[in-house]
Amino acid sequence: MYTTGARAQEICDLKVRDLRIDVNSVSVILTGKGSKTRQVGIPVKLAGTLQSYIKHKHIESFPNRHIFSSQTHEQMTISCMEGIYKKYVSLAKKNNPELFLADSYPPHSMRHGLAKIEK
Repeated sequence: MYTTGARAQEICDLKVRDLRIDVNSVSVILTGKGSKTRQVGIPVKLAGTLQSYIKHKHIESFPNRHIFSSQTHEQMTISCMEGIYKKYVSLAKKNNPELFLADSYPPHSMRHGLAKIEK
């Protein structure tokens, strides 16, 4: 989410076919509000991690499968993502409280963090 500036729903909707690895570039296709799509470049290391995860799930031959799923659904929901996100923010706060100035850090805060860097 941070690297792409994607909304939570865009990550939930990400499918195997949306990972694009070409000779000169690596990107993901995100489908946003109003079914608008955009291609966003990602680091090669992230692409490798995504490829490894896709292989781990044995879905590399299924382009229409969602990359991220939950224990009960083929497609992860926003509420599931929020739960995971909240868990890891809590752990990070516990280990590095001085880095957290706000009371709350929802998944959407990743978009705001990226926007600040790009300015």
